[in-house]
Amino acid sequence: TTTAEGDTILHLAAAKGNADILALCLEKVQGDTALLNQANKQGLTPLHYAAAQERLGAIRMLCRAGGDMKKASPEG
Repeated sequence: TTTAEGDTILHLAAAKGNADILALCLEKVQGDTALLNQANKQGLTPLHYAAAQERLGAIRMLCRAGGDMKKASPEG
């Protein structure tokens, strides 16, 4: 399920830096890197959201789970 903007629960948890919710979500998508790296309608992934909000804990969690650090945002 996504928002009208195409955000998943991973996007929202990463943006807020909510470690408990993010950990639960990552447990559910374990091994599904396509879902983990899913971009919204703006081309942004959960990792982009975490980085934009300077959520270092969320960044670490997403990277350890297989977040694509090389996937560029639409802005580069």
